Amino acid sequence: MKSFLELAKKRKTTYEFSKKAVPAPALLKILEAGRWSPSSLNAQPWHFIVVKKPETIKAIVRASYYGSFHTAPSAVIAIALEGHASGGKKHRGMLRGEVGHDEAMMSVSMPVLMMALEAEDLGVDACMLSLDEKKLGGLLKLGFRRAPIAIGLGYRELGSTSAGMMHKRKPLSEIVKKERL
Repeated sequence: MKSFLELAKKRKTTYEFSKKAVPAPALLKILEAGRWSPSSLNAQPWHFIVVKKPETIKAIVRASYYGSFHTAPSAVIAIALEGHASGGKKHRGMLRGEVGHDEAMMSVSMPVLMMALEAEDLGVDACMLSLDEKKLGGLLKLGFRRAPIAIGLGYRELGSTSAGMMHKRKPLSEIVKKERL
């Protein structure tokens, strides 16, 4: 078993996917990782929409802010946020007394990260997609829900331009400050 830090360092975004499908058992494990994600006040304000139809996947990739960088993955999981989750729902645990936009965005981001790490652990490649909800339109039939983020899953195309790209991270000394900036 890899350490968490090894897994985090190995994970990288895939831009060019092959046509190879993600096996159902792997997809279920990835969804399970999303289900166990932390959320603000443990509200779990999400639904996971699994998309496998190639034409719908292409439309979702086109509706993402950086979709022009990606070829279509074999599966996409859109994270739909419950309509009430970002609309001022009162809760005794909040200092302001209500769940706000920041808590909602944090809550739907967590499953994507957990799914990406589980995918990496299973040898499945992934890309995180921030969605332009106006372009997404009624494609996923969300009703009163929002879908601000999704994860594309599949396998990297052999010989893709991103295959050999290295992760570069700023050193801790550059990003960690003590007590204040």
